[in-house]
Amino acid sequence: MNGASKHRRLALADAQRALQRGDWRSAAQELERAAELARIEGDAARATHCLQMASALQRARGEGARAIASAGRAGELAGDDLRARFAASAELGEALIAAGEFERAAGAYREALRSAAEIGLPAWAQATVLRRLAEADAGRGALAEAWHGYEAAAQQMVRISDALAAAWIHLEHANRAREAGETAHAWALAGRPSVHLLSGEDPHLASERHLLIARLLHEQGRFGEAIEHAGRARERALEAVAPLSYYGAAALLSQGFEAIGQRTDAYATLATAWATLGDLLGREVAESWVAPLLEACRLKWGVADFVAAKHEHDDRRRAALDARKEV
Repeated sequence: MNGASKHRRLALADAQRALQRGDWRSAAQELERAAELARIEGDAARATHCLQMASALQRARGEGARAIASAGRAGELAGDDLRARFAASAELGEALIAAGEFERAAGAYREALRSAAEIGLPAWAQATVLRRLAEADAGRGALAEAWHGYEAAAQQMVRISDALAAAWIHLEHANRAREAGETAHAWALAGRPSVHLLSGEDPHLASERHLLIARLLHEQGRFGEAIEHAGRARERALEAVAPLSYYGAAALLSQGFEAIGQRTDAYATLATAWATLGDLLGREVAESWVAPLLEACRLKWGVADFVAAKHEHDDRRRAALDARKEV
């Protein structure tokens, strides 16, 4: 083993230890060091891989400029290695999306897509690239291209007979359409027969579909219908044991109750979410998710009305508990 190879292995071991203790910054630095040593050895593929991992860690830490620089350097080192070029381009795309640089991200993902086709990546991998390219196109306002990308990604999954994965892509597509203000397009996607049918079989998909519909209805001021769908979304999320979906449904359900003046129900929804998420994820995580929503209610309603809603909720709970004891 030559000197560079030995030091590279030590750098990777240091990166692994840093990851285990949660020190992502040091881990990224060690990966950058390992990448440079791999470059000295002439191992471009390994150097690219190390920089790709460093970029992902930097991106997760919110170090956008460093993540973009690491991914860009990975692309430079990849040379003619198509797999390394693919990995570097895809990571660069992710770093650029995270930084809000959607135009450049779209370019990076187009390069990744070309490499994916050349090396014959499986359909699911090409679908992933198409989805991320669509996300970048939507971010830069090229909606027609984005919608085409999502459709192409879904078709890749249909090709390999994965109808559920295709339905998830349609739902992702619908959410981006809603965010872009293309509500008619979002409604059409949510109502696709395949999405509706598979929602009956997959509770997580059903939860997200109901949540999308609830958001569309809420934004149209159809609060009663929005509450109904948000409630269904919450039920199906519980069935699927999907905490993020449950949280999103509970937050929107509370907003719906607040919109029609039912503050006690709005408070109760969040209190129930705190307890339920606490059972699923632990008290600290539940508090970090729900406490800010309750604090927002207190600020909007004023202390007196917030306390009144809390007291009425507590009275309801006591009455319900007493009724159970009598049975």
